[in-house]
Amino acid sequence: MSPRVHVHSGEQGIAQLLDRNRAWAEKMLARDPDFFTRLAIQQSPEILWIGCSDSRVPANEILDLSPGEVFVHRNIANQVNMTDTSTKADLLTEENVARSVYDPPYPTTNLIGF
Repeated sequence: MSPRVHVHSGEQGIAQLLDRNRAWAEKMLARDPDFFTRLAIQQSPEILWIGCSDSRVPANEILDLSPGEVFVHRNIANQVNMTDTSTKADLLTEENVARSVYDPPYPTTNLIGF
């Protein structure tokens, strides 16, 4: 695990985060020159992960999956409330993604709560 990083507030903090993002992108390209090209082509996740917004639980990392392999809906306390428009929108989006990629027919989407 990386040591805790102090991020400044305001414009200095934004600049710091952008610098970290650039460094990460460069590291990813050095490791895999086609990483972003592949990622930009299409996503076709077969997993919908409904999980808590806890920053210690990045879904694709704890599942040992790459970016684009899991569709993630995160919220506070891992709640699935069908009166919540955000939850309904994510479930509908996942269904539409599955239909556009796999229809007809498309495999059952794995729905995981954590």
